[in-house]
Amino acid sequence: HTHTHTYTHTYNMMGFCIFNSVAVAAAIAKRKYAKKRVLILDWDVHHGNGIQSAFFDDPQVLYMSVHRGGVEYHGGVEHPFY
Repeated sequence: HTHTHTYTHTYNMMGFCIFNSVAVAAAIAKRKYAKKRVLILDWDVHHGNGIQSAFFDDPQVLYMSVHRGGVEYHGGVEHPFY
């Protein structure tokens, strides 16, 4: 894992998931069911940077993340948000 200060982390695995079921479902909704717009609302402890990167340039997907501020916990280790 390498941290960059770019807006998206396209090439950096953050360790939360390898296949994000919500991102896969959004892509299926667009392709298989021809949905013109998809809303993804993510609320939990950490920001869903993988989903953000996956759909950052897609005007058909609105991604909203509500997460705890301050310190983020990864396997018991504290990491301040950047």
